Amino acid sequence: MVGVRPGEKVIVGLVVALMFVAWAGLALGQSSIDALLFARFGVELLPLLYVLLGVLSAVVSLVVTGLLQRTPSRSLFVIIPLILAALLLLGRFSVSSGTAAVYGALWLLAGVALLVQGFYLWGIAGLVTDTRQAKRLFPLFAAGGIAGAAMGGLVTGPLAAWLGAENLLLVWAASLVAVAALARRLVGRHAAPVSAMSRHGWRPLHAIRQGWQVMWGSAMLRWLAVAALLFSVLLYLLYLPFSGAAAERFPDAGRLAGFLGTFTGVATVMALLVSVLVAPRLFAGWGAPSVVVGYGVVYVAGFALLVFDSSFISLAAVRFVQLIAMQGLANSAWETMINVTPPERRDQARAFINGLPAQAGTALAGVLLLIGEESVGQSVLFTVGFSLALVATFASWRAKRGYPGAVVETLRAGRPNVFDGSPLSLMDAAAIEAVLSAVTDHDPRVRRVAVEMLDSLPGPSRSEPMRGAMGDTDATVREAALRSVVITGEKGLLSDVIGMLTDAAAEVRLAATQAIGELGGDTASLLPLIDDPDPVVRAQAAMWVSRDDPTVLGSVLAPMSIDPDDRLRAIAIDAIGRSSGGEALRLVAARRDDPSPMVRIAAARGLAAIDPERSLPSLVRMLADRDPEVLSEVATAIGQVGVAALPAVADALDRSETETGAQLALGKLPHRRIAGRIRWFAERQVAQSRQDAELAAAIVVNGDERWILLRDSLMALSLREAGNAVRAAALLVDESPLREALDNLGSEDSAQRAGAIELIDSSQEAGMLRPLIPILEGKDVTLDRPPFAKLQNHHDSWIRRCVEFATTPGDEMARTLATLNLMERVLFLRKVPLFAGLAPQDLERIAEVAAEDAYGDGDTIDVEGEPGTDTHIVVSGAVVVTRNGSEVARRGQGEVVGEMAIIADQPRMASLVADGDVRLLTIGRRQFTAILRERPDTALAVMRVLVQRLAERDSRL
Repeated sequence: MVGVRPGEKVIVGLVVALMFVAWAGLALGQSSIDALLFARFGVELLPLLYVLLGVLSAVVSLVVTGLLQRTPSRSLFVIIPLILAALLLLGRFSVSSGTAAVYGALWLLAGVALLVQGFYLWGIAGLVTDTRQAKRLFPLFAAGGIAGAAMGGLVTGPLAAWLGAENLLLVWAASLVAVAALARRLVGRHAAPVSAMSRHGWRPLHAIRQGWQVMWGSAMLRWLAVAALLFSVLLYLLYLPFSGAAAERFPDAGRLAGFLGTFTGVATVMALLVSVLVAPRLFAGWGAPSVVVGYGVVYVAGFALLVFDSSFISLAAVRFVQLIAMQGLANSAWETMINVTPPERRDQARAFINGLPAQAGTALAGVLLLIGEESVGQSVLFTVGFSLALVATFASWRAKRGYPGAVVETLRAGRPNVFDGSPLSLMDAAAIEAVLSAVTDHDPRVRRVAVEMLDSLPGPSRSEPMRGAMGDTDATVREAALRSVVITGEKGLLSDVIGMLTDAAAEVRLAATQAIGELGGDTASLLPLIDDPDPVVRAQAAMWVSRDDPTVLGSVLAPMSIDPDDRLRAIAIDAIGRSSGGEALRLVAARRDDPSPMVRIAAARGLAAIDPERSLPSLVRMLADRDPEVLSEVATAIGQVGVAALPAVADALDRSETETGAQLALGKLPHRRIAGRIRWFAERQVAQSRQDAELAAAIVVNGDERWILLRDSLMALSLREAGNAVRAAALLVDESPLREALDNLGSEDSAQRAGAIELIDSSQEAGMLRPLIPILEGKDVTLDRPPFAKLQNHHDSWIRRCVEFATTPGDEMARTLATLNLMERVLFLRKVPLFAGLAPQDLERIAEVAAEDAYGDGDTIDVEGEPGTDTHIVVSGAVVVTRNGSEVARRGQGEVVGEMAIIADQPRMASLVADGDVRLLTIGRRQFTAILRERPDTALAVMRVLVQRLAERDSRL
């Protein structure tokens, strides 16, 4: 499938099948029910049924909305089609019994099914895809539905002739059972949470009031609501005479069902062609609002024809054109207009307009027809339809006039991607007009967002607005204009850009510098900026000038690359990395072990940009980095080397310190060339994981925390090796379910872990990975006795240290004080809630960077107002927290103090004073920040501590 990623094929196939089956069944069922009703009663009941359908649909809409707020969608999306299927079976039984009222009830059921089906089908589609997937996959899903509707219509005739019109209800019911089965498979692991509104009960009046407020606050939505009501009236004013004429032409129910199915199917196929071939051109030239106005004109022309000629041919022609215009053009244009509403109000607007005005129109059509049938002729009703079509066209035109204002309102919310998820782009003519108008809006925020959107406009329409925006009074607008110039490559604006190099705002000078470099302007114009007061501007200017004058590299950027400030070093390395030559490569390589992750990221990026092949040894060495973001950048950089990097990366698999990074790097390389090496690594990791789990299970701890440390270290290592095996297996089969399983194996949610294990157990590499299942499930792996020799000679150095620690007699501790001191710190850190989620191996690294400090009674540890450079963990004693000389808190053993100053990067908010003899483990700012970056469990624990601190403060206040 075009545009579908390998891991998405199953989901796409299931959703397309769901859409196809559901709409095919509905098309077939509606045609059969219409035929049964018209053959038995003609069309006399339709006016009353319209009134009932409008009321019933509005009620059902509110009920379904309420159920979605109170019931997990996992259940509801499966139950709804089964309920519809059960009602159809009941209806088929009632038809056999001769109950007359069942025909009207079935017609109402078909109308409600059309409304409800949109809820659960698109609800399922949204549930199993994220926002980015929806942009790519929703058009495929819609195509599946249209194809299903066309197929259902086309096969209605043959099936009706074979089975009989009444038995098509059974076919529809069977399709709904199939829909429920597909829905169950799709939403099984994608259940959406119940809305928070369920905690307060379902309040339909509140929902209506909210929808009204959203609609009333937008001129476009107000007129769209009026248009929705009128288009609904017009739809049924046309549907009744067409259905009556068709029933007269085909009095037999089977033949009538065949005609209606074929008619609808052909119209749907034509609508699909129009939506693919015609709609993009109309949207680009006219804009979505104009297409909606054009839909009103279709009704005007149609009813004008019917006033003078209401023959069956004319009715069929008007209905045929109306169906094509509605499905192929108007529906997409309508959704596009609603889609410019800010996302947080979009669903409310759509639900309100479709749930109330549109259904009120259905009921109003029934009232008009009831009155008209008794007092006026058909020609008068067509005249009324012509008049209402004129009003609907006027309402659509007024909505079109409100469209630019709706776009501007969305711009004010700072959302430039207002068209995400719609079938249109910014080539829409009405959108272009709205954006160009917003460039001169009085609000600078609106101007900025509009300028950011200029790069999506056609070339001739954007140059002058960009030039005007570069002279804007607001610096953010000027900066946005310069970025747009770079994106669009508007070299004709270079002279204007050079004039921006002396701008008062540093961010504007920086953007102008970037623009001149990217557009190939004269770098001599950047020479004055080498002495700019802003270091970022200096670095950027030096980078571009160095391409013509290499001496600048050493005079400006080299000193900055060793500046004490992490940010300046990162800026300098990033700038040097955009240069070329051996000197640039040397300067960047020198920072690969920089203490700051942001500098190491810049170094990895620079090494790849300057000369990836020469940089390969340095990049492979960086695979030992512990920071996830750095590793990701290094892996991407190695990926640029290509096949030549495979041997070095494969060797890195054999080293424990680089095995994780090597697997990330292999994901960026043509790793299938060394599939045998990867499989060997995976099998070895499976064997080692199993062995370590067995060793852990065989250890008898007897409450000794040293032996507990050894056992837990073995289990942590076993789980890490299991993860390595699964990750390597994912490389072998490019299987996204395995990668998803990895992401969920560490979840605190048991259901998520179980799902992850199930993905592993059902994968293509399940045979190799299955020995890991008991380990991942936490089941005991039995072993009679731990073979001590294996423990002492274990391949992992940390395990060997734990064995030495556990087996060293207490009276010999003094002889290995340094080792024991570190191990005792690890034992202590295991009791600290902040690090409870970390493996012993991770605690070793923290213990290595922590310094032990001792304080006497009354000693000041930190002073209020001074810079916060350390975080402390209380080993023994108590620490008093004072503010303005008054005690505000007291921290004891295992608690953390001083963390807020580091997190907030602000001076100490309180002083810390020792109460009695106090021992602390102290971790510096840089090390503590690295821990938070590398271990999300610790970051989450810190968040909990901060919440606790805030709660204590609120309690005191």
